[in-house]
Amino acid sequence: MMQEIFERTAALQRENNWQGVLQILQPLCREGQPGWNEPRALSELGFACSQLQMLEEAKQCYQRWIEVEPDRARPFYCLGYVFYLEQDWASALRWFDQALRVYPDYLVCLYRKGYALFAFQKPRKCLEPLERALELYRANSNEDFRKRNAKTAMKTLFLLARARYRSDDFEEALRLLQQLFREDLKGFIAPADKQYALGKTLAALRREKEALEQLNRALDPRRPQPYVLDQIGRVQHQLQDYPAALGYYDRALKIRRAPYILFNRAMSLLALGKTGPAVRDLHEALKRDRLGKHKIYLELGKISLEQHKPAEARHYFESAIRFKQETYGVDYAEAHYALALYHLKSGDKPRAREELQTALEISPNLHWDENLRRLLGMEMPVEC
Repeated sequence: MMQEIFERTAALQRENNWQGVLQILQPLCREGQPGWNEPRALSELGFACSQLQMLEEAKQCYQRWIEVEPDRARPFYCLGYVFYLEQDWASALRWFDQALRVYPDYLVCLYRKGYALFAFQKPRKCLEPLERALELYRANSNEDFRKRNAKTAMKTLFLLARARYRSDDFEEALRLLQQLFREDLKGFIAPADKQYALGKTLAALRREKEALEQLNRALDPRRPQPYVLDQIGRVQHQLQDYPAALGYYDRALKIRRAPYILFNRAMSLLALGKTGPAVRDLHEALKRDRLGKHKIYLELGKISLEQHKPAEARHYFESAIRFKQETYGVDYAEAHYALALYHLKSGDKPRAREELQTALEISPNLHWDENLRRLLGMEMPVEC
């Protein structure tokens, strides 16, 4: 009976008829029915539910599959992937780790784990699973394996380059992107995405002319991407051509009023001494942003400190720390450093020393003014 069912569902899957798969398998996978203990039925029903955005139902299918096959990695991975689709990165990571405990060399799971860590603002932690995934791909000479996993391998290489960029390892990011250009012969990664990433990396290496060349290649003249316009604006800002930067930000904001573009425009406005419009942009960005509020709070605090509004500055710095801790579970070195400056300006040197020490413990490589140690009377040098 089940074999006939699977022949029917296979035909429906080839047609992407997920509703048809659901109608056949859902009654059969209820408790007491033939599919209740059948891994393939639970797997196919879970996948159909996920395709139909019935994510809670998909979770139930995969949880039952785990009960049926607790020693198999795939049901754990599939359950994690549903949370991944919901962008519930913490839950996704828990299930991916369960899958990897069963099967440590699960290539696609390693990639998904790396992506979840990257999305969860943990670029350094994502390096290990991504590098392991690439290592597994390169070590396997089986032609079928390499064909099946070629796209995942290129996506892994691309994400690894982005993670290196986020970790401020720009030279390694550049090397990986150059490798991607050589190896991605089938174009699994869109050319514009590669050019954009390369442009960002070159800009970080202060190779602005080359960066602009790549970014202009990435820019679609018919449908300009706001994020590319924004990045060109950032390069112009880096070149201290602030009016040109504002022109690109304005173009980008006409397409999409994204918080990161508002934030970057605010930085160029501040560079031109236009504090009022910059603050307005930052407050609008604060309302729109869900994940980067800590950076906005930090900049608002700096402005308040410069405007001799210490209470307001402290509020923003502490809000930045609190948001990052609550959202990402990590502390915010730059905001503690800003609090050190606040306390120094307020005449409270002991608190300033505490905040500076905290900042450097969180991020030993944090850029900071070494004269602060002298001003704060810190006898022992702080490694940075």
